[in-house]
Amino acid sequence: MVSVMRREAKILFMIAYLASLAGLVGCKDDSKKAEAVPTVGQYLHDIDKAKTMLVLIKNDPTKYATDPSALNAQMAIARKEGLLDCWPQRNGAFHVVTTAATDHACLDNKGYTR
Repeated sequence: MVSVMRREAKILFMIAYLASLAGLVGCKDDSKKAEAVPTVGQYLHDIDKAKTMLVLIKNDPTKYATDPSALNAQMAIARKEGLLDCWPQRNGAFHVVTTAATDHACLDNKGYTR
């Protein structure tokens, strides 16, 4: 009789243990959700953010060598040269390339949507 009770207790313990493990397997840490990687178009619309990313890359090139956000920021900066008509010209000499001065409709029309 005692051995039957011990066996049942062991079985109940194993069931509880397995149930708790199953519960843990389903848990995930929502605080570590991956941030969405900004596209080249998003960086063109927020060119100041792309410039900030370039500073980070310059300060730690190894860390950002394969980072998709860093690569997209670099591509946005490189592509802006062909899109300078989407930023105003100051005194006919140079373009004011800032997020605040961006002609978003111009970028949208060229296929770089947000």
